[in-house]
Amino acid sequence: MKKQINNLVFLIPSLDPDEKLVEYVENLIENGAKHILIIDDGSKEETRIHFKKLVKHDEVILLRHVVNQGKGRALKTGFNYVLENMPKIKGVVTGDADGQHSVEDTIACGRKMLETNDIVFGTRDFNHPNVPFKSRNGNKITTFVFKLMYDVTVKDTQTGLRALPRDFLEKCMALPGERYEYEMIMLIKAVGDERKIIEEPISTIYYGSNSGTHFNAIKDSYTIYKVMLAGFLRFALSSLATYVIDVLLYSFLINNVFYAISHTASIFFSTFIARVVSSLTNYNLNKATVFTSSNKDSIKRYYILAFCQMLASWLLVTLLYSLIGLSTTILKIIVDFTLFLVSYRIQKKWVFNKQ
Repeated sequence: MKKQINNLVFLIPSLDPDEKLVEYVENLIENGAKHILIIDDGSKEETRIHFKKLVKHDEVILLRHVVNQGKGRALKTGFNYVLENMPKIKGVVTGDADGQHSVEDTIACGRKMLETNDIVFGTRDFNHPNVPFKSRNGNKITTFVFKLMYDVTVKDTQTGLRALPRDFLEKCMALPGERYEYEMIMLIKAVGDERKIIEEPISTIYYGSNSGTHFNAIKDSYTIYKVMLAGFLRFALSSLATYVIDVLLYSFLINNVFYAISHTASIFFSTFIARVVSSLTNYNLNKATVFTSSNKDSIKRYYILAFCQMLASWLLVTLLYSLIGLSTTILKIIVDFTLFLVSYRIQKKWVFNKQ
């Protein structure tokens, strides 16, 4: 059984570790790990004694950042070392240095990846009673938002225990991100490439309400959500730009071009031309900057969706007005905002689908 993990590297980014790192690494060695790569991400001098204990083992390689550069950069340092110097390695298992991953779970994730060549996430049970309140609820919110944005359910988006095949490491090296957001960017890349992600249940371990973590709940959560919502925010900005173009062009046409014809005709032609120009602008912005798609059918699908969206808006506003009698303006705002969210999902999954 131990031979099965000879072609794995166990990669552990570490900042100011304590004795739990030593215990974790030595237990990995006792259970057959032959390649353990530790990244000292700018730890304080007084905590480096733990690294000195570990480099005595032949199985341990220590790389050091002179100053703290973040977990994302530490992972890239490790990936790069493996790709450059360890050609026989088939994959990397990343683990945390704070004792939150059991050795059994770490090795199990690695073995699962070797069996399948798929990405494996060690997934914690956030309904477990020893999970801190902010961790439990923060993860559930992130899982919900990720599902909404990417139509994929990942129960533990921020797990540090991940088994990654060698070919995926090469793609990860080209990704942006230096700190905790890098793990979210890796996940988005895997989903975008339609890589299978196996969620392997692991023990849910927290020490002292997770007081030893270097994760900043406000700063790091902001960067993670900024990454996760980046595509939707670009979509929203594209829609806002389109709206501004539509209104300004309509105003220009009705006041400067079609002012001499009948009022009904001037409204029609101004509305029609403004909508054609603004919709083409929106299509090209979404294609180039939001979804980066080369799908040849996308323009046909875009206008099918636009027609259906317009029809749905009319029908829903009419239906809701007949049922509850609320102002049609208020109803239209509610309906169109809901359709705006739905449109994002449809454009992502169907209109601009890369395949």
